[in-house]
Amino acid sequence: MQNAVLSSAVPASSALCTPAPRSRVLSRSGLLAVLLCGLLLAPAALFAGPAARKNAVHKSAASSAFERLLTRAREEYKSADAGSALRDYAAALNLQPRAFEPRAELARIYGEQGVELKKEGEASAAADLQRALQYARELVSMFPQNAEAWYLKGMADGNLAKISSGIEKLQLARKVEEDGSKAIQLKSDYAPAYALLGILDLELSRVSFMERTMASAAGGLPPGNAQDAVNMLQKAVQLDPGFIYARYKLAEALLATHNKSAARQQLFALLQLPPRSGFERDTQNDARAKLQGLS
Repeated sequence: MQNAVLSSAVPASSALCTPAPRSRVLSRSGLLAVLLCGLLLAPAALFAGPAARKNAVHKSAASSAFERLLTRAREEYKSADAGSALRDYAAALNLQPRAFEPRAELARIYGEQGVELKKEGEASAAADLQRALQYARELVSMFPQNAEAWYLKGMADGNLAKISSGIEKLQLARKVEEDGSKAIQLKSDYAPAYALLGILDLELSRVSFMERTMASAAGGLPPGNAQDAVNMLQKAVQLDPGFIYARYKLAEALLATHNKSAARQQLFALLQLPPRSGFERDTQNDARAKLQGLS
């Protein structure tokens, strides 16, 4: 009985291919069974036509090229070669247009590059910031449940707000608040989102009474002051102690609340951290300059 149960569980193809007792002469039906068995056990690739096999090889090669481009771009970004990183991330995105990482990094690097160009007074800063926003908008459209996508859009909106004026500046400020809040809703321990809202609070603390009065006629600005900025940025640093830019902005917020000693501590602390990108190295250089001004 046990043998019967086991036998009934064996697939038909396996049963068909079970070797028959040895015989000197293979009958015509036996020969047919052997040939059929070979077909059943043959790899599926043997039945693929030349076009299918070529397509499989092409997909494998494209996947390998994609990974190589990402690896190289990560190293270029880390070593402050933003131009090469942008080129390789763009090439990777061309290979896999719906991939998250290359589009996210293009948004990040164009944003950081635009900020640096703005500090230097370069007219091309606006074009880079617009590119960053375009990639970020694509991200939230394709990955609406991803906290990083909303954070990158918030950063792009915020950076553009700094070079905008009037109603556009007001609208962008509101979008930053919405983007940061959405990111936290999706991932409550996501440090960059708290940093984003803290930076927004810091910027709002610098808005004059007259500017707020004018903005109220168009719906008003989001609430925010220097102490709110300190609270949000402290949360970001608590979640990610190695977040150099968050520490730098926290130092600025502490200075805005007249806490020079705590600001100096944050600046010293961030100078001890290993930079994760050329942008963070530039932030450390700004921190050194700020420390000299505080001494």
